[in-house]
Amino acid sequence: MSVQPSLQEQNGYYKRLKSKAWLDVVEDLHIRIHSEIPQEHKHALLPRTRSYFQELLTGNNGALWGVFDEETNNLVGMCAVQLCPNWVAAKVAGRITYPDLDGYFWRLCAEDRVAVIQSLGVLRSSHGKRMAQGLIQDACLWAYSQQCTHVFAQIAQDNNCSWAKFVRQGFSIVADWKAGHPRYMLYRELSPHMFMGETAMITANTRLHA
Repeated sequence: MSVQPSLQEQNGYYKRLKSKAWLDVVEDLHIRIHSEIPQEHKHALLPRTRSYFQELLTGNNGALWGVFDEETNNLVGMCAVQLCPNWVAAKVAGRITYPDLDGYFWRLCAEDRVAVIQSLGVLRSSHGKRMAQGLIQDACLWAYSQQCTHVFAQIAQDNNCSWAKFVRQGFSIVADWKAGHPRYMLYRELSPHMFMGETAMITANTRLHA
């Protein structure tokens, strides 16, 4: 097991991971979360490479958010947020694989910056604590702070637990398609009114810039 870096300036359960010092810990956590998924559902969490996490930790076109156990300070869950200048760029970069045959999202996001939430996962021992919902919320807050107006997630249809968490955070299932297995496209428009009032926004901004 990798030794975790010091949690200086941690703000509550959640923290943006911004140092390469987290690379071994993040990679190890991803492997552990994936290993806990039953074989027939492993497609629900795509395997990620070391370079994938390294790019996020250096802040290149995205961010990595972690959630920590309150008692142990151990990292127990995380999610990635990828930024793209528009829908076409997200497609070209492979951030989004939905075919969009009728061009609806191409027209919707032709000139708007978009975010894509990926690799959401929490260790089984920490399930039931609403940590995943907190990660989704922080991902949306950060995307909004980066001038994104649209946020997407692509989730396997049989991963009911995961897509239901996104729906509880204000996402809508806007499309489905099959690419190896059936998937849902989830979408949320980002706006100043998406969170619970001005107080929540102030609190969120404090967390985002901690």
